[in-house]
Amino acid sequence: KQWYQRRVPITAGIWDRLKDLFSLSAQKLNNFCELLSSLLKTKTLSLAVLKVVSFAEVKEVDINFLKSLFVNLLDESEVHIIEIFGRLQPLPLDTLKNGIKVFMKHFLKAELNDTQLKNMKIALKCF
Repeated sequence: KQWYQRRVPITAGIWDRLKDLFSLSAQKLNNFCELLSSLLKTKTLSLAVLKVVSFAEVKEVDINFLKSLFVNLLDESEVHIIEIFGRLQPLPLDTLKNGIKVFMKHFLKAELNDTQLKNMKIALKCF
């Protein structure tokens, strides 16, 4: 099988896990965050995988997971930030884009160092 034929089951599995974060132990949550950030950094998946997350109704476990995920992504170089976040730009996922923007500004901004804050601004310009 070609890689793109395997992408659908992987994406479906990630969607299931994103809907069920509250059932994971701290270690499994951390491992899942590392896996997802790796898949996003290598462009195996795009941030569109987060479309199942209801940013309007995030719970504490969702907030902590998403903070870890975005901080991990914002530690990348400017070029990688543009590649990761820019992949959402042409997609008709305005609810997701707006959800990410609001989440980053509301929950993440105060916790970032100067480099991450600069990268967040770059990321948000990609939409």
